[in-house]
Amino acid sequence: MAVNDYRPHLFVIPEDDANRQFATGFERDDRIKTRAIQVMPSAGGWLKVINKIRMDYVPKVRSNPYTHVVGIFDCDEEPGRIAEQIARIPEDVRDRIFLLGTLDDPQAFRNEAGLSFEEIGISLADECFQQEFSLWRHPQLAHIGQEIDRAAATLRPILFAQ
Repeated sequence: MAVNDYRPHLFVIPEDDANRQFATGFERDDRIKTRAIQVMPSAGGWLKVINKIRMDYVPKVRSNPYTHVVGIFDCDEEPGRIAEQIARIPEDVRDRIFLLGTLDDPQAFRNEAGLSFEEIGISLADECFQQEFSLWRHPQLAHIGQEIDRAAATLRPILFAQ
């Protein structure tokens, strides 16, 4: 379902099918506001996520104060990748664009958590709603703790009815 451009909303840009399944599981939470989130098709690589955000979504964020974006990609064991890419997002929109992803790859996170990709997304949504962030603090996500906190503070009120 398409987002409502006249209310705060979120576009999610996943790197690949595994990251899309995380986002789809999250989106399935029945407490999510109708038309507050839209998971886009997989970009086909982490650099493509970044390029898509910079070329397509930075202008959307600039032109609509209700638009927010999350890029999801894995870091291939490069813990600084997300911080490095956040620094490349223009400062005037950085407060509405977030980058999240596993340290290794989604398959490692799935195996360590013992859940399917969608089940992980469902659990992450529930924790976000409950404001209990145990799976969010998993070692595969520990490298983005500050980004998770920043995203939760901004996006939780947008996504969930209070």
